[in-house]
Amino acid sequence: MINKFIYLIMVFFLFLVSLILLTSCNSYDKKSALHGLSKINSIQIHKESPPTSFFQDLSLPVSIPKGEFSMVIGWLNDEEFVYMTRFSEGANLYRYSLKSGSSRILYESENPIVSTLISPDQTKILIHSSPSTYEGQMNIIDIDGEELFAKEFPSVEMVFEWNQYQSEQLFITAFKEDWSFTNYFLNMSKMELKEIGVRKPFAKWTGESKMAFLDWNEEDISLLSPLIQKEFGKEEVLLKENVFQFDTFLGKILTITVDSIENQATYQFYSENVVEQVSFKTPVLSSYSGWLLPNYEMTSDQETFLTMVPLKSGDADTYREGFQFISVNTESGEKDVILESTDNVPFTCSPNKSLCLMGYQFETLFNIQTKTMSSLFR
Repeated sequence: MINKFIYLIMVFFLFLVSLILLTSCNSYDKKSALHGLSKINSIQIHKESPPTSFFQDLSLPVSIPKGEFSMVIGWLNDEEFVYMTRFSEGANLYRYSLKSGSSRILYESENPIVSTLISPDQTKILIHSSPSTYEGQMNIIDIDGEELFAKEFPSVEMVFEWNQYQSEQLFITAFKEDWSFTNYFLNMSKMELKEIGVRKPFAKWTGESKMAFLDWNEEDISLLSPLIQKEFGKEEVLLKENVFQFDTFLGKILTITVDSIENQATYQFYSENVVEQVSFKTPVLSSYSGWLLPNYEMTSDQETFLTMVPLKSGDADTYREGFQFISVNTESGEKDVILESTDNVPFTCSPNKSLCLMGYQFETLFNIQTKTMSSLFR
């Protein structure tokens, strides 16, 4: 029997590979990109909206300077995002302005780009490329394209986690061919990289010097695990039992547990000091890896949690009823429906919550104020 750790690693990277395959497509059908994203019921995200002129002046579609569109990486601010193109020699990253319609080159890579990650404060971009099968290259640039840090790692795959409390810090996991791994801590302000005593991969920051991780029992087939917190230089602390998935945000911890009898998932928010805050329940879909958890995102002000929710429980492979796109106020628990019926596609929204990039390549721009969808690229 495959031990549980290897199984979970395989599930994670099967998902990663499928996402890369989807995002590496060099062309897409505009109608398909917009399919399933058009039935809109109510939009009630409570924040001051930009003036109407802001939306009228958006410059689309994007004209690509070189190569073919691969994917949008994410937002830099309310008006600019980063996108990637691919060509035979490698890949490029560009910074695009929705106001001016201009693309500015940020990074040119001679090797395939595996993944990219914008820092939580939106001032830096991490680029993970692959010079060879057993080597990973990490480059960190600022949003003007200046290189800040570069390092090669012996690895077949890598995972990165920015510290949202200290934007100069990173948690890095490098996997070898047998899925053994080494965890590293990068402090860019000191230009210091060292191995770190966190005993599991996929750890996330819960404070300036604290991380949390799921403590999988490698011999147990259960998909529920204890959530452990490790403060550097101190003993581990149990935060919660029987957690299926968790995430962390600035000042908040999210745990997701599943009741397999009631077929419900519970999303529970905690403060940084692990005091219970808002919680809500959703139907859950079963999948080959246990349960399918739809896409979600916390807005940059930490006040609004956005997620897709299935209309009822069932089997993920045969479920066809669609998803609601909802917002949850993390202080009051108030829920609003953004899209009444949509597909469970990835999304990421601008800091002012007026625009969302949607789709497997973030190729569709959803305007919350005007309730319209636009294709970013021809």
